[in-house]
Amino acid sequence: MEPQLIQEPDLAHALRAVDAVQVAIRRADTKAAALVGFQLSVVTITLGAAGALRDVWSVPDLRPAALLAAVLLLGGITASLGLLGSVLWPRLDDGGGNRFAFPSLATLTEPPQTHDGAARDDAWRLAIRLSRTATRKYQLIRAAMGAMAASTAGIAGWLCLTTIAQ
Repeated sequence: MEPQLIQEPDLAHALRAVDAVQVAIRRADTKAAALVGFQLSVVTITLGAAGALRDVWSVPDLRPAALLAAVLLLGGITASLGLLGSVLWPRLDDGGGNRFAFPSLATLTEPPQTHDGAARDDAWRLAIRLSRTATRKYQLIRAAMGAMAASTAGIAGWLCLTTIAQ
């Protein structure tokens, strides 16, 4: 796919694009935080049901299913929390010295000197960079949701096995 040229010369439009992408990033972070909360509830249920391990393991016919449930549960929890942690981990690069990227702003002691069009170009570059960040966050959330399905299946299977073993 060839890159598309952005013909909009107005700095205000570029800054609105930056704002819109930052909203998408905040939404991704909010979704990730909510999904972490869900996964932590799965961890809590798992810890509560861990005491039944001896009961389930005492029934030889349930052992293969118990192993499958444990692999799904532990693998799903580990993978999903790792992926969601990657979504929430702060990105502190300076956008290549971009004047609108907050890590760059934090190093300034004076307002930057600007040339005609330089501020507009920096704003568009930041919008593009932030769009890539937002896209990556949503890709990680999608992958985490697959892992969450595995952990949910694992805990559901485990709870069924504990009921059968009693």
